[in-house]
Amino acid sequence: MPTLRPVPIEQILSREISLFSSVKAPRPKRSISLDEYLNGVKSGVWRDQIERIRATNSVDKTQASRLKEQLPAIKPAGIFKGSAQNTIIATSGILCLDLDELGTALSGIRLLVHEHPSVIAEHVSPRGNGLKVFMLGTATCAKEHSPCWQEAAHGLARHLPQGIKIDRAPSNVASNCFVSYDPEIWVATDPRQQIPHSNPRPSQTQRGEGEGGVISGKSMSDFGTGASMSVFSGKPTSVQGTIGNLGNSAREHHRKVRRQAEQELEERPAKLARIFKKYLGQRTVNRGARYHFLTKVIPPLHTVVGEDVLLELLHLHHRLNSGTWSTGLSDHMIEATRMLNDWEREDYQQRSLTPNERAVYLGLDCVRVRSTYRILRDLAQRSETTPRFFISIPELATRLGCARDTADRTLREMRADGLIAEVAKGQVWRKGVKPLATIFRWLEPLCGIRKPFSASIEGGDADEFKPAANKCEQS
Repeated sequence: MPTLRPVPIEQILSREISLFSSVKAPRPKRSISLDEYLNGVKSGVWRDQIERIRATNSVDKTQASRLKEQLPAIKPAGIFKGSAQNTIIATSGILCLDLDELGTALSGIRLLVHEHPSVIAEHVSPRGNGLKVFMLGTATCAKEHSPCWQEAAHGLARHLPQGIKIDRAPSNVASNCFVSYDPEIWVATDPRQQIPHSNPRPSQTQRGEGEGGVISGKSMSDFGTGASMSVFSGKPTSVQGTIGNLGNSAREHHRKVRRQAEQELEERPAKLARIFKKYLGQRTVNRGARYHFLTKVIPPLHTVVGEDVLLELLHLHHRLNSGTWSTGLSDHMIEATRMLNDWEREDYQQRSLTPNERAVYLGLDCVRVRSTYRILRDLAQRSETTPRFFISIPELATRLGCARDTADRTLREMRADGLIAEVAKGQVWRKGVKPLATIFRWLEPLCGIRKPFSASIEGGDADEFKPAANKCEQS
C-alpha cells in the first residue's frame, strides 16, 4: 500500500460537514466547517443543554437520554441533503470514533489518543463519560467510508488498553454525532496522516488476537439515524486582496458559493427570509468593516431569533457576500459566536434587563426558553397594545429553528411559569376562514424602552415584524 502524504491541519479543519437541528430532522440545518464545530464545542455554544444533561444523568439516565435526543447533531462524514446514506453530496474524509463509558480512565485515554498520527481532535461526549475522537481517512465516497472507518478503529484500538469499547455505529457514513461542550477539547496543530481504506475487518477483536481494544457490536454511543443538510458544498476561503485581482478559479469559487447561498435563502421560510432582508440584507457590506458590521447586527437579531438561527443567518450572509471580506467563513463564525456570547452575557443581561427580569431570565433552564423569553419580551415592547402581542406556533418555530411541537411546548412552559397569558386563541387557515394568530399578554413589568434596538436597524421600519392577526397562522 503506497505511503500517503500527511495533510496540513488547516486544510482538514476547513472541510465541511452537515449540522442538524436534531437527529430526527429530515434535512440538515446548514453546513459548517469542522473548525467551526470544534470551536463551538470549546466556546460553549451548546453549554446550557449539555450541562443540564450531565446534571440529570447522575440521577436519572432515562431523562438524560430524552434531553440528549433534543440536541443538535452533525454528520462528520460529509455534506448531506437528507438523512439517509444515499443523500450524501460530498465526503469530508473525517471519521468519528466513539469511546464509551471510560469513567476514571477518561483523562488517561485522552493523552493516549493524542499520540495517534491520524487523530485530528477529541472532546468529551454529551454525558461526560465518553470520548469523541475525529480521525482523517481517505474515503471519497459512501462505499469507502465503512472500510476506512474499520481501519481507523483497529488502528486506534492498538493504542488503547484492553477492554476499551469503540462503538460500531459511526461506521455508517450517515451516522450522527450529538454536539457537546468541552473547554478542554484537544485539536492537533501539525499535519495528520491519512488512514487508507481496505477490506473490511471482523466486527470484534480481542487483545489476544493482536489488537488492543474491543470493537463493540452494540451501539452505546451518542450517534443516531436522523439528519439535516445544507446545499452549500464550497470550502471556506481566506481571500487575500480584492476579487478583481483573483485568478479565474477563485472567482468561479466565489460565484458558486454565492449562487448556492442565494438558492438556500430562497428555500428558507418566508418569515425568516424577511428577517434576513431586514436585519442583514439591507446593510452595505464593505471590506475592512466586518467587525463593525457584526456589532450592528448581532444586538437586534438577538431579540428577534434564537441563537442557532442567528448564527445560521450570519453564516448564510457571509456566503452571499463570498469574496468581499478577507476573513474566511470559519474564522468569521468563530468570532461571531464569541461576540454573540459576550453580548448576551455582558450587555443584554446587565443593561437591557431590570434586576427582576435578569433574575427570571437566568432562572430559565435552557437556551431555547431564554431565546423565547427575549423574542416574546421584544414583541410585547414593540406592540402598540403593550403588553399584548401576537405570535403563532409556526412563526415561533421558525424564529427558534425548532419543530412546531417544540415551539408549542415552549409556549406552554412560558404560560406555566407565569410569564405570559393567552388572551385570545388563534385559528388555523381553512377554506373560507381567515387564519389568526393567538394573542398573548406579557405578565412581567417591562422596561421603559419601547424600541430597544431600532436605532441600530438601518434601512427599514422597526415595526415591520409586529405581527398582524389576519396574516398569522394558528398558534
